[in-house]
Amino acid sequence: LGFRPILEFEGVYDIWPRGNRPEAIRRAAEAFKRRLKTQGEVLGVRSVDIATAPYLTQFAFHGAAKTPNPYLSIINRMVVVQYEDFSGARRTLAWEPTEPEGSAAAPFYAQMLERSQRNPVFKALEKLYYQQHTVPEEALATAGVGPGDVDFISFDHLHVQDPRLILPHFPAAKLLVQDREVATLKTMHPMQWAWYVEGGLDGIDPERIELLDGDVELGRGVAIVWTPGHTDGNHSLVINTPDGVWVSSENGVSSDNWQPELSRIPGVRQYSESYGREVC
Repeated sequence: LGFRPILEFEGVYDIWPRGNRPEAIRRAAEAFKRRLKTQGEVLGVRSVDIATAPYLTQFAFHGAAKTPNPYLSIINRMVVVQYEDFSGARRTLAWEPTEPEGSAAAPFYAQMLERSQRNPVFKALEKLYYQQHTVPEEALATAGVGPGDVDFISFDHLHVQDPRLILPHFPAAKLLVQDREVATLKTMHPMQWAWYVEGGLDGIDPERIELLDGDVELGRGVAIVWTPGHTDGNHSLVINTPDGVWVSSENGVSSDNWQPELSRIPGVRQYSESYGREVC
């Protein structure tokens, strides 16, 4: 497919003791950012709201937020990126094209829906926190792209995603996924069980899945960087635009996660200061 490995990050996760790792990653990231900017910008990018869904506040802020409200709303957005690959061909990537019907099958949300059927309080919460804004085809149309124009789709990880329902929206696209993420689905760890759709990759033509092993540049101004932690196969989208270099990662649900020292959410800034955490 003409992808290129990103050599700047080689070996950073092997560094021990682990306390030396963040500084090594920072140096590698700065070097990669400088090189990425010399290779040109993406041709276009558009983000579109797909659905608003409930999420536990304690998970969103690692238990830091002090609030009686057990839930918050997170907005799932699909990001459409057009770029030139290294041979000069125009390519289109759909990032996070969530299919809400598939997400409902993950144990976390399946149990929540079951409770809402039995308990009127949970039913009211569901109506308050959930809203579907559009579907992937309509989201593409707002960017002037048709389903058959999409070359690749990807998610930063496969929590609450069912690729069996998503790939039919994009008849010519390959799913870009880390080999470690697929391995997680094959042999589920108990700490991950609640978040994956069981059998989400079953029956999919192997030709439609492109396994990645770490960091890759897809083309001019666009890359996927392996960012393990939330899951072993988590990765993040990096794009170079006229407004600078941007990274899209689902692990932080709001700007407060990334700059907790500026947060006005009760407890978040205090948590950051008390534990010396740069992110929450």
